[in-house]
Amino acid sequence: MNPLLRWVTKIIRIFRPAPAPVAVPKTQNTRVIEAKTTIVEMERPRSNPQAEIVPMQKPEPIPSPNPAPEPVMEAPICFERLEQGGTSEVAAAVPSGGCLGEKTSPLGTAAATSELPPVQPALQEEPSLKPLKAEAPLPASKQAERSPKQPREDKTPIKKVVEKFAPQPVFTGRVELTPDLDNPARLRQIKGVISVEDIANRELLDLVPYEPGKPVDDVAREIGLDPASIIKLASNENPLGPSPLAMAAMHKAIETSHFYPDGGGFHLRNAIAHAFGLGRENVVLGNGSNEIIELLFHTFTRPGIHEIITARHAFAVYTLMAQLFGVHAIVVDDVDFTPDLPAMLRAVTPQTRLIFLASPNNPTGTRVTNEALDAFLRDLPPHVIAVLDEAYYEFLDNPPDTVGYVKNGARVVLMRTFSKIQGLAGLRVGYGLAPAEIANLLQRARQPFNANSIAQAGAMAGLADLDHQKKTKAITDEGRRVIEDAFAKMGLKYIPSSANFIMVHVGDGGEVFKRLMKKGIIVRSMVSYHLPEYIRVSIGTPEQNARFLAELPNALVGRKWTAKQDIDE
Repeated sequence: MNPLLRWVTKIIRIFRPAPAPVAVPKTQNTRVIEAKTTIVEMERPRSNPQAEIVPMQKPEPIPSPNPAPEPVMEAPICFERLEQGGTSEVAAAVPSGGCLGEKTSPLGTAAATSELPPVQPALQEEPSLKPLKAEAPLPASKQAERSPKQPREDKTPIKKVVEKFAPQPVFTGRVELTPDLDNPARLRQIKGVISVEDIANRELLDLVPYEPGKPVDDVAREIGLDPASIIKLASNENPLGPSPLAMAAMHKAIETSHFYPDGGGFHLRNAIAHAFGLGRENVVLGNGSNEIIELLFHTFTRPGIHEIITARHAFAVYTLMAQLFGVHAIVVDDVDFTPDLPAMLRAVTPQTRLIFLASPNNPTGTRVTNEALDAFLRDLPPHVIAVLDEAYYEFLDNPPDTVGYVKNGARVVLMRTFSKIQGLAGLRVGYGLAPAEIANLLQRARQPFNANSIAQAGAMAGLADLDHQKKTKAITDEGRRVIEDAFAKMGLKYIPSSANFIMVHVGDGGEVFKRLMKKGIIVRSMVSYHLPEYIRVSIGTPEQNARFLAELPNALVGRKWTAKQDIDE
């Protein structure tokens, strides 16, 4: 045959519609026979879109009691469905060189019977299908048996063939922006080079990072002082340092630091649970209590749908985390720098999932009364979880029985930390106490090994050192009394505190912060908390407190005097 005519014939055969199905008459010899179908996964690696595709193997012929002349079998034509987002299964009948149809089989298997549904010509109706491989040429012996002008008698048994395709997205080199694309680049056409910010999370781009207190080394480099001469009263740390028992446990744990830590924190969680009369299933470990906040957002919020509620002058990380997760934060005004619990309840909507309440509150140092907290939790709607941030819980003289809410199954999560009264801020160990059904969900969102082995050893020993905790509370109570009395004698407005820090009105907080830093005293400016006229000072040792009070008057903007004269008046 002329080669040109042969290829024209092939093209016509590929694109012609499939012939109409022929009804098979029922006879005594009609039997239902399960077709032996070969399933071939056609994998195309993502890194090489042009990789060769393996065609299906030829089905085995079905035995018949009345042998007939062997039908002519031709290689089937495979089509690729250009779809996004998953694997599609295409089930097809393969009659006489036709194309694959669209019948899908969830199990990936098919059976042939004597009665089959009509097979539709899929190629004409599905423009998204394209041929992947041309039909295999017939052997020379078969080509001589029929003329190209003579229609071929179709005696091929009709079978359902199932193929699994793994369609891959095709990158065209263009970036198409849609009106609903939530990206900073949505209002402009991208041509040529795409910046990293064009493809970054918009919430992340708009985020102003949390600004922690300045470390001693940074201040020493900036102003050229000896680090040993600098005192840090900025981050509410324990002035006594870590527990001696904790330091001994950490030194011992270093010897086995080449092993991974206990990913489930078995011993530490047991120790925490025992200390509060709970079960291990009620305890979730975090890389600081900040990670517990993140786990709560992972577990109970969805971007653009849910909301959280927090107080006006609350810990900044609550709203920062909400912004990062694309969750709307409802901020409720305080009453005298204290969270307004009734107003928080009134702000609840069907979309509210979390209410963050810190008591004592950072940075104001205020607390809510036990009676107000009881009423708040009693009226909490069932679709809302109360997150009680109790980082400074141990400094209270008459703390509420919040662990009792956990035991009773209330929808609360208590966040606590080893950074404050235990003096282990550098280890970053926090924990959450919650009913088992809530704690179990938080555990699923937690990263493995989020509490390292040295931190777990130090935390267990620090938790057991009650003497160190009592000394810390005693030095904090006395230092707070001394500093508040000094503020009152200076005529400075301060916020009475229940924690290990005090917030005081100084006029220009940013400038006072800089002046004190030049003297080697690090406090915390409240500019980032939208309280630019205040600073926050942590309670230190008696010597550190006295040095701060001596330097503060000269640092106050527009006021010059000696600290001794004003304190003595």
